[in-house]
Amino acid sequence: MIVVSDPVPAKRDRALGLGADASVDAAAPDFTAAVHEALGGLADVVFDCVGIEASIRQSVEVLRRAGTLLIVGVPPRDGVVPLPLFQDWELRIQGCANYTPEDIETAIAIAVDGGLPGDDMVSATSPVEEAVAAFAAAALGPAGRVVIAPDPSS
Repeated sequence: MIVVSDPVPAKRDRALGLGADASVDAAAPDFTAAVHEALGGLADVVFDCVGIEASIRQSVEVLRRAGTLLIVGVPPRDGVVPLPLFQDWELRIQGCANYTPEDIETAIAIAVDGGLPGDDMVSATSPVEEAVAAFAAAALGPAGRVVIAPDPSS
């Protein structure tokens, strides 16, 4: 069961379209209860793809005992985590930023075999000359992945 959370409805819809089982508004006041309901309980593993203190706290709220929190997003600064809860519930926290050559080979094989819905994940392609505007638009809106290409038709 995969439950995705995000405050932007278009991003949640995209995740559902790409195969997530359920989505929850990350800004909802009943976020924790909504995730528990969608999962039918607590999560075994949570991937935090934002890396800010608020999202990490939300992640911890939905983990089961002995669950694992994977920090995928790049934290902008140090943050505080509820250490007593980590100790009492035997939670694990793991960073995710090191990709081995085997990881890269596996990803390439999956892509070559058509296992990645690239067209669904890329929301915009822009020429290099428009890179600044493209990234600014992506930061403000519900963009997926923005690709900067020398020739935007490629």
